[in-house]
Amino acid sequence: MSNNAKGTILTMKADKISLSGLAISLRRRLGGTVEDHTHLEGKFDFERVWNRAETASSLFAAQQEQLGLRLRASSGKVPAVVVDCIARPAAN
Repeated sequence: MSNNAKGTILTMKADKISLSGLAISLRRRLGGTVEDHTHLEGKFDFERVWNRAETASSLFAAQQEQLGLRLRASSGKVPAVVVDCIARPAAN
């Protein structure tokens, strides 16, 4: 996957990427969890162009317009690790 930035217009182009790979890329862009629920197998080529100033909701709309993929915001449980305490190990 490659990204090309020319001022405020960004282009994301991918060759032979799975939809789960696309979800990982979108996760980085949106700063939250993105899961692939399409159950589509295979690798796909695509190019996505958008304005750097887009909000998350306009990104959702653009994904559907340009790629035919619907992003839907939802809530659910996400696995997490919580560290309650940390201490140095005792000397031997």
